[in-house]
Formats: sequence, structure tokens, C-alpha cells
Amino acid sequence: MYTIEFLLEKYRNKIIMVDHKKNPFDVLKDLVDIKEIDLNLLHPVQLELIEQNVNNTKRYGDTPIKLHFYEILKNIKSEAYYNEIENTQSMSHIPYFNEPTVFVIHEDYLGLQETNSNSLYRDCIISRGVTQKDIEEKNDYLFNYLSYISAWEEETI
Repeated sequence: MYTIEFLLEKYRNKIIMVDHKKNPFDVLKDLVDIKEIDLNLLHPVQLELIEQNVNNTKRYGDTPIKLHFYEILKNIKSEAYYNEIENTQSMSHIPYFNEPTVFVIHEDYLGLQETNSNSLYRDCIISRGVTQKDIEEKNDYLFNYLSYISAWEEETI
């Protein structure tokens, strides 16, 4: 198990430093083109679980939960994410779409909550960057960020 100090030292040159982290939704829209889908398409139990996860997030506070369900449009921007779900023969789209489709469940305050593309999730986290405050506090966000860089490095070996 790596410590945050170990990961910070190991990946210091791979961190995207920013003055202010970009809004998670803006990051998603920069990475891919999206189309909102009716949230009622999701099973009520699935929605309840996602809402419970959001409520259990200590960064959340009293902000009302606002979930959105998006289809990632298939084009050049999303090609790698579609290749990923096709290569893994993911069938996670079946309850919602007829064809293999990358999708995300996004929350206004916290950002991406679920997706069937691990690469898209990783890219959303890494593209937000890290602030000096994150590094000074050695907070959960920084640990999550560094963990994704570490996992990405291990995938490419």
C-alpha cells in the first residue's frame, strides 16, 4: 500500500498543477460530446444507491443532490472510450441502450459518479488538475488523483 507522500514524490512530474480546479462538468464536456438522457431510465434502486454514496461523501455537506444521466456521443473525441468498452465486451449499456454506449452519471457538485469507461473516469480526474492547497493538505482528492496516475502507469507497463 502506497502512502500519499510516496505517490507524491513518485509522480510529482506528472501532476497537472492548476490555480483552480476546473468544474467537473466542464472537464467532461472538454473530453467528450454528451447528450442528456432521462434520469428515470435508471432503476430506482440504482438511483438510491448513487444518492446514498453522494450523501456519504464528506465533501458534500448540505448541498441538494442533482444527478444527470448522459450518453457519450460516439465520435473522434470519444473513440478511445468506445474502444475500451468494445474491447472489454462490456454489457453495462444493455439496460439503457440497444448498442454499446459509453455513459456517465454525473452529480452537479461532486462531478462524475459512475461510468462504464474506466479510462473516461481516469481522464476526468486527471484533467481537473491539482492545486497547491491539495498538495499542502495532502487531502483525499490528491490521494485519489495520484492513485489514478499510479494505476495508469501500471496499465501501460
